[in-house]
Amino acid sequence: LAQDAGESVADKVMADLLTGDGTGKPYGWITRATGAVNAANLAGVTTDNLIDLQHSILRPYRRNAVFMTSDTAIQALRKLKDTTGNYIWQPALTAGAPDTILGTPILTDPNVVTSGAGSKVLVYGDPSKYLIRQVKSLRVVRSDEYGFDRDVVAFKITWRGSGDLFDLASVKALTVTA
Repeated sequence: LAQDAGESVADKVMADLLTGDGTGKPYGWITRATGAVNAANLAGVTTDNLIDLQHSILRPYRRNAVFMTSDTAIQALRKLKDTTGNYIWQPALTAGAPDTILGTPILTDPNVVTSGAGSKVLVYGDPSKYLIRQVKSLRVVRSDEYGFDRDVVAFKITWRGSGDLFDLASVKALTVTA
């Protein structure tokens, strides 16, 4: 029960920290990314688009930068090749190490959208510039009375915090136009 509850809270908090709109939720890392490169759709993303995205942020931010996208987009990105016909995707050779694309770690999250005009399908930037503030600790409350007539024990788990991108120039997005 504790593991399931912890995973559920972590999934919800992570979704808010990535895609929150700042109204009742933190500003999300992806939400704050400004568009730097456009593609018609996910299938239309090219290696040149990825290179342009990498160079849309300043060199100091590229040292710690990562790509972030969805598992659906990974399928398309893994098929991209360089000018000599070699795949630009490199699987990790060490357990626990991230896969890379153009020499940069690539991470996935189900909260990254994959379609729709103006959707940020791929984000590139330095996640260390995103600051998270936690207010107090995680709170878990148990209630035996809530579902007494049905033999139900209820748990309420509360996490209070916020997040925002410290430097808006540290992350950019590849958006699709269709």
